[in-house]
Amino acid sequence: MAHSVVALNDTKRVINFLRLFYNFGNNLLKQNSELALTFWELFVYTDMHLAGSAESKLSTKRITTASNLTLTTNDAKTALLIQLMYIKNRLSRISKLLTCNLLLKKEYDSCLKIVTQCLIHDNALLTQILQYTSKDILSVSIYLNVIELVENSNAPMKEGFISSIVLLLKENLRDTGLFLYFLSHVSTIVHFPISFKSTTLAFSEDSAVFEYQDLVISHLYILQTFSNSIDASEIVLKSYHLLSRWVLQTDTCFSDYEFTVLQTLYEALNYNEIYKYSKMIINIYLKKRRNSLDPDQKKLLQMYLIDAHIKGEFSAEMDIPQLEVIGLSSYNSLDLCLSILEVKIRRDDKLTNDVINAIYLELSQNPVFKIQKQTDKYKAIHLLLMYAKFCKLVGLSNKIDHLNAVVNINRAVAILQSLFKNFLLAGPDVPPLNTNFKSILKMKFSSEMLQCYNSLLRRYSTLGLGKEFDSYLRELDIFIKLQPSINLQYSYNLVLTEFSLFKNAFEDAKKKSIFSDCNLCVTIYALAVSENLARRTNDTENVKAISKKLDNFMFNYFNTSNVDHQHSEVIKAWITALKRRYEYPHDGDLDDYKYEFDPMVREIVDYHNYMKEFKVNTFYASSCYPMLNEIIIKTTFNPMTTKLKLCNKGLIENFKECSSNHSTEVTKYTLDMAFSSFLALLKNDNCSKVDEELTQIININDHFKSISLRWDKQFSKLTNKTKCFLPEISTLSDFGFTQMKKINLKSLMPKDWVAISIDYVLPTNSLMIIRFDPRFENPLFINICLDLVGTDNSFGNVAEKLRQIIIKSDNTTMTDVTSKVKTHDEKIEWWNSRKLLDQQLEDTLSIIDSEWFGGFNSIFQAIHVNEHDFRAIKGEVKTLLSEYLTKKNIKLDPCQLENVHDGIYRLFLKINKVNAQKVADLLYFIIMHIYPRFDLGKNELIDLGKHLVRKIDSIKQNNVLSNEDDVKHVVLVLGSRCVNIPWESIPSLRKKSVSRMPSLIQLQDYLIKYKNYIDSGIDACKGFYVINPGGDLKRTEKTLAPKFKHLDGWDGVVGEPPEEMQILNCFNEANLFIYAGHGGGEQYVRSKNIKSRDTIPPSLLLGCSSGTMKGDGYVQPYGTAYNYINGGCPMLLVNLWDVTDKDIDMFTISVLTKWGFFVDYDSFDMFDLTAENRTLPECVAASRDVCKLKYLNGAAPIVYGLPLKLQSM
Repeated sequence: MAHSVVALNDTKRVINFLRLFYNFGNNLLKQNSELALTFWELFVYTDMHLAGSAESKLSTKRITTASNLTLTTNDAKTALLIQLMYIKNRLSRISKLLTCNLLLKKEYDSCLKIVTQCLIHDNALLTQILQYTSKDILSVSIYLNVIELVENSNAPMKEGFISSIVLLLKENLRDTGLFLYFLSHVSTIVHFPISFKSTTLAFSEDSAVFEYQDLVISHLYILQTFSNSIDASEIVLKSYHLLSRWVLQTDTCFSDYEFTVLQTLYEALNYNEIYKYSKMIINIYLKKRRNSLDPDQKKLLQMYLIDAHIKGEFSAEMDIPQLEVIGLSSYNSLDLCLSILEVKIRRDDKLTNDVINAIYLELSQNPVFKIQKQTDKYKAIHLLLMYAKFCKLVGLSNKIDHLNAVVNINRAVAILQSLFKNFLLAGPDVPPLNTNFKSILKMKFSSEMLQCYNSLLRRYSTLGLGKEFDSYLRELDIFIKLQPSINLQYSYNLVLTEFSLFKNAFEDAKKKSIFSDCNLCVTIYALAVSENLARRTNDTENVKAISKKLDNFMFNYFNTSNVDHQHSEVIKAWITALKRRYEYPHDGDLDDYKYEFDPMVREIVDYHNYMKEFKVNTFYASSCYPMLNEIIIKTTFNPMTTKLKLCNKGLIENFKECSSNHSTEVTKYTLDMAFSSFLALLKNDNCSKVDEELTQIININDHFKSISLRWDKQFSKLTNKTKCFLPEISTLSDFGFTQMKKINLKSLMPKDWVAISIDYVLPTNSLMIIRFDPRFENPLFINICLDLVGTDNSFGNVAEKLRQIIIKSDNTTMTDVTSKVKTHDEKIEWWNSRKLLDQQLEDTLSIIDSEWFGGFNSIFQAIHVNEHDFRAIKGEVKTLLSEYLTKKNIKLDPCQLENVHDGIYRLFLKINKVNAQKVADLLYFIIMHIYPRFDLGKNELIDLGKHLVRKIDSIKQNNVLSNEDDVKHVVLVLGSRCVNIPWESIPSLRKKSVSRMPSLIQLQDYLIKYKNYIDSGIDACKGFYVINPGGDLKRTEKTLAPKFKHLDGWDGVVGEPPEEMQILNCFNEANLFIYAGHGGGEQYVRSKNIKSRDTIPPSLLLGCSSGTMKGDGYVQPYGTAYNYINGGCPMLLVNLWDVTDKDIDMFTISVLTKWGFFVDYDSFDMFDLTAENRTLPECVAASRDVCKLKYLNGAAPIVYGLPLKLQSM
């Protein structure tokens, strides 16, 4: 009857039958469920013909009521089947899976909830959906909706339940394409990992979803890259081609699923650094789908497009939408603003700060962006990523000072690490995320972290903060190895190679593979890095080949790429490569096109061209200024001198810019070039007055030494704000060149002191020495060329010999070695190896004195002599040289020798351990300045030297300088390549009072700040000691502890580790701090708490390697000694390398006794009142030889700061 009524289309009667079937079906549910289902089936059949009517709208409610009633009797199967028959009859005619899925979500939500309840109640019913619906499309749609409801519920054992569905479909779905579609969708729902390793991505032509194959496979390809160790870039490109083909088809339409696949592909392309295709897919999508997108989706795609441009070739014609920051209403709007900000930062736009301030205001005041109020985990993650991005971008801006830049990028890292900890790291409290989103998040997190690491390393390399640079370089290396993308690994291995070369880690640099890539930008960067690697490893042949290849690529880049030349990262990388080339005067050539993009390069080109006008051997001879007496120095016009002065001025300006905005590597290149141009200026015309140029050289050289320490101190004072998501946008003090103080030591330094700055300059292979003596008006500049000392005694070889001696010495003192030395023969062998190293160290230091300095070792002495002696030596030298040159048929103008500066003649009388060779050095120096083109061998002058030695001995015997005329103290200011050489123990300095300072400007500040210490000394009646804090130096404790424990006014710790606050309190209250343990006590007090201080009492850090400076190459030196000096310690005793406890304990007692700190045991006084009132550096020099190994242990202790004595009692 019902069929007949339906056939007649009698609506009124159909409604009656509908109600009748409902009543029968409902009443029979508790009596006969099987019969009840027959009536429910008729109910559904009848309802289908009333679709759209008011009666039909009640059907869903009736079905729901019936199923709920059945569930109360635990008859889940009947409840399930009622819902399935209803859904099946309503949707059976729909053939499009996406449409079916959409309708289920929209109109049958209550039905799906009951289906889910039934399945959770009885997992065995899972097969019923497949069996009953008989239509795979509908089954899959229902399963997907059930999975989503279960995943968003609190149902127990969710993962097992969902896995059962996946396995069921895998085994029973004959339509492989439909199963792949199911897997693709499931990845956007489930919160546990799904493996795609063995999934075959193939659709049969009769698949119900064959039309979706490109879209589905495109998505699954990307998901596969996270489950397989494969070349991700190749798979991602396949995904790109499939999705672009799908979008370009005329019969496809927009869907949220499609948009999700697009987002996933875009992030995968960006993560794998395939920016060209990420840009292309967004352009294709916007062209085809623009009208289907809502405003928020359009903003997201605009942001994608800008980011792809930024990370790609940075087109000059990039289309940037109008920026409206105030009143943002969505996350995608903020994301778009951040991308526009990045463009402005890259272009150094004058409105950058305005945009930063506007975004800052919006984030701090707009409640939409308050992270604390965000309850949706996906939105919270999006917001955290934007906060991290904003902090990173502000850190990249040139409008923010370097320290705040570092703070902001570190803050971005902290936010990203918090995001990783709270959402990506496995743990019971980590909220679950769907697989697809989690894959995208991993890519975003990794990309952002790598960008932050790169940015931090570049900032630290500019600031010269070596410790932080080394730390982040290690972190970057580890992080790169965790990435599955070969492209990404390759790209950032280039960064590792670049920075490994920066710190002279050549072996590490060679381990990173460098090969060409299809990405032009990466290829150019790779060539720049490869050229530097070849150059730094002396691969001359490869340097030329790579340089040529790089320049050819740049030609193509300029001709074929519509790039923003002014702001292109490729251009910047190439300019850096050019600056590396021109560190050496004879290296390479430039055409005009190469510097039109950067005015700074013009100075380098001019410098190079001027250098070519000098013959190579111009730099082989040493030089000095002043070389002639002042009355002779002229200011007459010399065309080349004028050119060189202009060149030198340009390079100094270049240096000033570099020191603010470039790495210490590029800055050092520029400094070395400025020095070389100054040297050429001296060589070109030794009559020219270049006082102003010398002052500039001294200033920029000292600025280079001091700037990183000033940054380091300021950096240590910055507090790390926890749970802060916004960047610092205020500007701190800028230590640019304009902030550099003038150096004026003459009026501050005691008359019997000298300060000597020593730097090794690689391009000229010379020692640049500047000597400040308060008894002379101007500093003395000496450039000692090392080209004639022979390969074995070159700077590099001698420095390496010293390094190897110390390494071998350290190895012999290791516990693993000493614990095995037990028998008499083993002890003899051990001592012999130590004595051999001791002798090698002494010999090497003698080479420095005799071969490097030679006759110039007199600079460490007082170079003023009485008038009688001066005239005597000058007369002897003039006579000898006149006769020698006459024999060589050289016509000599008598004025030439007469005009040589008086100070040069005085040097002959002050040579330490004078011999014929050292005298010949000075004779050779004079001749080469009078006749620079004279072909002369140094050994030709040995006989003259022997004659002159006898005359010098005769003059010295007749007139001995009084002690008042001698140099009482020498302050060494050493360049980065010189800090780990024990200069204090070369023969010319071994017996002298010597201390070090990091820079001349710091010495000047100390002379002002601690004048009272210099005049009055240290009040040692109140101090603090730490002895054997590790508990394993029993001999040291036994030797020293008894001497300290009964000192009135002293407190300390013996045999146990001190608390950090104890040491910090000691810094506030004590007048002297003595530490006798391992190292410099770094394990007990953090370096930032030392550097950030304004004052620290004079300190003796007697542990092994407490004075070792870390950092190599262009990484500025850093270590405990510099931390203490930076913290205001006026005097510091440290050890340059590891020492043995017995020797160093004897040395310590000797120093402290000579200093007057330890008393004669027959006396009742606290301190030795009878001791000579000596400074600590004097006592150090006098105590070196008490060590059994006078060099291996005796040369290790050095003093930083000022030479202080104890106060008279």
